[in-house]
Amino acid sequence: MVDGAYTYTVTNGEPIMCIADNFNSDPLPMQSKQCYCDQDDYYKQEWIDNDMAELAAKKAQEEAEAKAKIAEEKRLAAEKEAKRLAAEAKALAEKETKARIKKI
Repeated sequence: MVDGAYTYTVTNGEPIMCIADNFNSDPLPMQSKQCYCDQDDYYKQEWIDNDMAELAAKKAQEEAEAKAKIAEEKRLAAEKEAKRLAAEAKALAEKETKARIKKI
């Protein structure tokens, strides 16, 4: 129905101010928004429910992708550290071997 995050509230004909507090959430913090009144009940609850489900799924997917990216960055950092430690250990072993050879 709508491309992008939104929220809604049902007022039963009572007037309300267009502020986030009246909508129980702010789908896009720090961004300007607009309100409109659907007094003709054009937007059916089923459509809204479908939108909310799609938006929740999209948000969950984005969060999962962000977590996967962080996990991959951590894995790469750990791999890099392991390689550094292995190189350091190898260099130390070679140094010790050379020191033993000189003693002979």
